[in-house]
Amino acid sequence: MSLEQLEKLCVICGSKLSRHLPHYGQRKVCGNLECTRQKNLALARSNDRKRRKRQRRQEATQGKGLIPCAVCGERFELIQHTHLRRHDLTMDDYKRLYPDHPLMSNAMLEKRGLGSINQSRYLTYDGKPMDEKFHHFMVGVMLGDGSLEKRPNKKNARYAEGGNNQAYLRWKYNFLRQYLPCTFTEKLSAPHSKSGKRYLGWWIKSGVHPDLTQIHKLFYPNGKKRLNHMYLARYFNAFSLAIWVCDDGYIQADSSRSFLHTQSFSKSETEWLSSLLQIDFKLKSIILFNQKNQPFIRFSRSSTTRLKKIIAQFEIPGMEYKYQ
Repeated sequence: MSLEQLEKLCVICGSKLSRHLPHYGQRKVCGNLECTRQKNLALARSNDRKRRKRQRRQEATQGKGLIPCAVCGERFELIQHTHLRRHDLTMDDYKRLYPDHPLMSNAMLEKRGLGSINQSRYLTYDGKPMDEKFHHFMVGVMLGDGSLEKRPNKKNARYAEGGNNQAYLRWKYNFLRQYLPCTFTEKLSAPHSKSGKRYLGWWIKSGVHPDLTQIHKLFYPNGKKRLNHMYLARYFNAFSLAIWVCDDGYIQADSSRSFLHTQSFSKSETEWLSSLLQIDFKLKSIILFNQKNQPFIRFSRSSTTRLKKIIAQFEIPGMEYKYQ
């Protein structure tokens, strides 16, 4: 049988590939979207492993101390479960089989030690006390793109946010570091769950702080972000609204209408927010629903004009296109 007569099978689901598919000779998966997603994700992970391997080789040539895996000899700063899976081992298996073998390099041990110190830097950080302006800011980001993270094994929460608008995120970073120790870094995102693609962006992470833990309790009562009416009623102001619009708002180029994307909130929560905007800023709006039946807010032309004036007074970098 010639190679041309051999049936090609999808490497994911095993189904026969149709010869009518584009680029049949080079295809490895059928036209199913889930198969394509899994292949792209596997390719992204493979490329990431190769990238990290090249990086480790470069570090080894530069004299950085790496430790070898006791099974295959490949060298790492840290032996992780993701590598041990290739040997059908768990971390507990590895520790039991190789009790005297180190799990991390001296450099990594030192880095981990510094990280533990940095997590409690709020005790010695020379920042401002968390005043009302800080809480106005937190209202805006919690309605928008900001998040508070608290790991189960950690006592306190920290602030985290990422995106591709460098100027805007740097402005947020500069605001937060007046109060908290923060980092602002450029890095690749994790592979996208559907496409497997990775994106370059900028990330803000603060140190942990007890005050952030209190706010976390208000907005994440069951682990999922929810509105806290008392906190919002107390601290929501024009500054909060400007940040919220910069995060999740859209203003049409002709200023005929504008929107606030509230899809992460329930219908009743969105109705409450719409009422708050009407009472505090005389912004008239209606609630619409997208194809997934998720609510969002739409403003009229007159309210859009008023909204732009509110945002413009703060001159937020990277968001000029929303208020000019």
